[in-house]
Amino acid sequence: IFSSSFRFFALTSEMSDELDPSVVGTLAHWDGIYENELRNFSDSGDCGEVWFGESVMRTVVKLIKGLSGVTANSSILDLGTGNGAFLFEMARQGFRSLCGLDYSEPSVTLCQQILANTIDKQLHSCFEFALCDILSGLPPRKFDVIHDKGTFDAISLAEDAPSKKAAYRASIISSLRLAASGASLDSHGPYFVLTSCNWTDVELLGFFCPALRHIYTHPWPVVRFGGHEGSKVTTVIFSTPVASSE
Repeated sequence: IFSSSFRFFALTSEMSDELDPSVVGTLAHWDGIYENELRNFSDSGDCGEVWFGESVMRTVVKLIKGLSGVTANSSILDLGTGNGAFLFEMARQGFRSLCGLDYSEPSVTLCQQILANTIDKQLHSCFEFALCDILSGLPPRKFDVIHDKGTFDAISLAEDAPSKKAAYRASIISSLRLAASGASLDSHGPYFVLTSCNWTDVELLGFFCPALRHIYTHPWPVVRFGGHEGSKVTTVIFSTPVASSE
């Protein structure tokens, strides 16, 4: 999807350097993307592109549905919700507490218009779409599942990416700790489900652990090219953070 930054995931344990900054890491880029999708939706009812494709989205939704303790009433937070495609699919799968955040105002407007014009009115109360800079913190309420499909990738392509990635990680940790507060030791979740086209599972674990607890890496199909093999995306699921980690 991010053609300017896509990396073929060789199966290696080596950590990679930071990525070169790209327009994909700027607010202006995403405002332009969703302003265009708003026009397309107004003209033709086209809801826009599903980042990483519908097959990846459906697989991730299935993974979330299978997480221990997750039910139709679990609270789901989508970071960088874009056109809301992931949350609308979650609703089709029976989930009823869905929140999407994005720092692009046209994105939020698009989600609200798609909701108003294509989703059963009886389900409107299940959705919340809001403008939010997630690097400054997440809403102060408990979410059972935090989902990201491509947003961490975009942040990784911003100017001053190391500090922005650290702020992103801090926001995730803080929100998971809030959700886990008061829970019994044998309770399940909260969960952080991250899908990336720019980072391998080893790189993601190196960045988020031990602050977060790794519970699952999805085995996407292996692709062979030019004498190398790897996958086009990686999906890693984390759970409650270790209490002593920052």
